[in-house]
Amino acid sequence: MKKTKKAKVVFLLLFFSAVISSVYFFYFKKTDPKVALNYVLKNNPVESNCIENLVFERISNNSIKLIFNDSLDGEVKEYNIMRASMDKKSEWTKLSTIQSDNKVDKKNYEYEDKFESNGPTQFRYRIDICKKDDNNIVRGNETIASNVLVCLDPGHFNGKTPVTGDKTYNYCEGSYTIKIGLELRDLLLKKYGISSKMTRDSEHITIDNLTDQELDGKKIILRGEVSKGCDMFFSLHTNANGENANNAKTNEQAKNITKTLLLMNKLSMSNERAIKVANNIGKEVSKVNYNFKLSTTPNFQTASVNNLKEWTGPYNDALDQIGSVCYRHNPMGNDYYDVLKGSNNVNVPGMIIEHGFHTVVEMRKCAAENDLYKHWALADAKGIAIGFGFAKENDNDDKK
Repeated sequence: MKKTKKAKVVFLLLFFSAVISSVYFFYFKKTDPKVALNYVLKNNPVESNCIENLVFERISNNSIKLIFNDSLDGEVKEYNIMRASMDKKSEWTKLSTIQSDNKVDKKNYEYEDKFESNGPTQFRYRIDICKKDDNNIVRGNETIASNVLVCLDPGHFNGKTPVTGDKTYNYCEGSYTIKIGLELRDLLLKKYGISSKMTRDSEHITIDNLTDQELDGKKIILRGEVSKGCDMFFSLHTNANGENANNAKTNEQAKNITKTLLLMNKLSMSNERAIKVANNIGKEVSKVNYNFKLSTTPNFQTASVNNLKEWTGPYNDALDQIGSVCYRHNPMGNDYYDVLKGSNNVNVPGMIIEHGFHTVVEMRKCAAENDLYKHWALADAKGIAIGFGFAKENDNDDKK
């Protein structure tokens, strides 16, 4: 009997608690929109008619512009601009409300979020809509955005530096680096909210009315200077060796020549973040090469500020050597590579990434048959994200 009475008491308490909660909600739904908003968001999943394609533009280190279209204006009363930190347990904050003009005329809404920042910063954003018919709030899809902007330079141009001889697999460095670059751009944006400026986003390159060969020769310095205003510059390449190196045909080198090389400009040699980025790109790319059996070791020699390995021809061509972060200077003590000199000229830390050796048959075969560029891009993206504090080395990077 005592257990039955206790059960009845518990039931009545739960019942009256539910009634009081319901009255509270419906009362405050009319008088306190914030309470109603929080209640609905906690109890309504993302619906199909929500803001799905929120895009952003990094304006500066302290400003991000959010952009979305008016395709839902016919059924939306207002748009709530929401922001949260990357901590999944953090509360969402309403930054602003934009009123719908009730007509779909293919225009974009924009909102500029200004914030204080002393370094790389990431946020989660979404646009929640308030429906006209019932005032219900529909949660938008989340978008990751950051205040980081990098410059990507897919090396050379289409058709430049083709491999000759036997078993070429039609590999051409200038045609392959654009694949790496475009994939890297998309990964950085989607996974980490990092924006990219591209020196080229197609087979060809044009800067200041100059094209292709001019920008791969005497005027290559302009490619590096495109990075002005960016946080870091990356020139994407695959490597080669000297003619008939290691007593083998030039383009039939043994895979134990493979080593990931990062070549830094003078500014980046003393930049702690650039060194961290280079170290982590090197480690991640080296693991990819080893996993695909393109090299004989996954190891990579990291560097520290102003303590880098000097690049030399013998080291580049040597067998059974691990990759490293390097510098290469001309006799005047300046950057040997003009593309790095260009980024140095505009005060941007920069580096060349030599992902692997296209003089190795196994690498060319893998590039042709296994979408190697996607795995290299994923490794580059993770290394960049770790360097900027947006990822950790043990993060699962299987998902794009």
